[in-house]
Amino acid sequence: MYHLEGTDVLNEKYYRKTASVCPECLERIDAVVQEEDGKVFMVKNCPEHGDFKDIISSNAKYYKWTHFQKKDKNGNILWQFEKDGESNPADCASDDDRGCPYNCGLCSEHISTCALALIDLTNRCNFNCNFCYAN
Repeated sequence: MYHLEGTDVLNEKYYRKTASVCPECLERIDAVVQEEDGKVFMVKNCPEHGDFKDIISSNAKYYKWTHFQKKDKNGNILWQFEKDGESNPADCASDDDRGCPYNCGLCSEHISTCALALIDLTNRCNFNCNFCYAN
């Protein structure tokens, strides 16, 4: 991902270029992450199927706060929280030779972050609660 450098991202409406896939044909296409009407969208165009706009966050202010850094007037970083993630281990899911996204599974070309962390607070858990993710 290509984050804006040298600008105060918290005041920008355009955040970065990235890669995506067409939801119709699954071909790799370029995309941009940008703000519109206080929300954050991924905007992309497939030459064959046209334009697509997917919402990433319904709150642009919160999205910017959790994804970018803030600098003081001297250029010192006050805080930074990049959520680009870590590379996934290679785990090809099929023999399809067309490449990403057809045969990836978890592929080292993709990055991810922890979406849900579970911490055991007790040894008395029997993993039987129907609402719990721990089982």
